[in-house]
Amino acid sequence: MNQDELKSLQQNVSLHRSEGKYKEAIEASYHLLKCGIEVNDYKSMLIAHMNNAASYYCIGDIKEAFHSIEAYDQLCDIYGDDEDYLGLYNVLFL
Repeated sequence: MNQDELKSLQQNVSLHRSEGKYKEAIEASYHLLKCGIEVNDYKSMLIAHMNNAASYYCIGDIKEAFHSIEAYDQLCDIYGDDEDYLGLYNVLFL
């Protein structure tokens, strides 16, 4: 998988979530996460976890939202930049 394909998957996840298609966003996020793990792309993994957290929160599955936040936080501690930490603080505030 190349960077263009990953970018397309990232945009697809965000599009589903912005359209309120949370279950589709969750499915797409898990696919993005799997692909990100396979190619060691930490941005894709972070995006997947963040979108999962927000989507689970929106459908009322708080337990799963917290699991995604925790996974995001762990990756953020190792690979995150200022923008990633801003996203973490934003989702924690919710």
